[in-house]
Amino acid sequence: MKLTLVQIFFMMLLLLLGLGMGLGLGLQMAAAVLEDSDQSLNDFWSSDSQEKAETTKEGDGTRTTETLLLSNKGVVQPVWPEETILAEDEVGGNKMLRADALFQSDKDYLRLDLMNRECNSLMAHKVKKRNHTCIPEYTFIHEELDTVKAVCKNPVVACDLKGAKCHKSSRPFDLTFCKLSKPGQVTPHCNYLTFIFEKFIIISCNDMKVKIT
Repeated sequence: MKLTLVQIFFMMLLLLLGLGMGLGLGLQMAAAVLEDSDQSLNDFWSSDSQEKAETTKEGDGTRTTETLLLSNKGVVQPVWPEETILAEDEVGGNKMLRADALFQSDKDYLRLDLMNRECNSLMAHKVKKRNHTCIPEYTFIHEELDTVKAVCKNPVVACDLKGAKCHKSSRPFDLTFCKLSKPGQVTPHCNYLTFIFEKFIIISCNDMKVKIT
């Protein structure tokens, strides 16, 4: 059967569209899956963004090993490409870092697979009221509370917190950083991006509400 010019034209158009979609999907996957990459988030976020980290597509993750500075007055990360100040939160009900969701049961300590570290799942229980502004960012520590508190027994190290005695963890901790995908979202329709790290933490123990003996 002979093809008319119109049929040939539509076949060429469909072929071009297919190639374009395939190329776009390939680029999207290449940008999303950066496992074991040292590339900073400067390549993916705008230059005026405060939070610098390894980027992931929702549900995927990359890892870095850096240092995180913690205080009950905030979280300062001076070792990242740009200084980062995150909001105050709690570990097990004590204000220090946003990590309380991971200390509710022994089973939580073992949930380190990417599916369980996907931020929309982790943040779901935070949505308690409807028609409220979504939490813009949230950080989870995937360690036992006693392990985090034990950092305060390590030697004192220098830090940028004025008048504070700081202590650095002896190994990197597993962290998941959740960031709202777009500003202005309202509960319960909060959509988060997932960022997975391995970072040392530096804790200002003298002003924490967690008592270390």
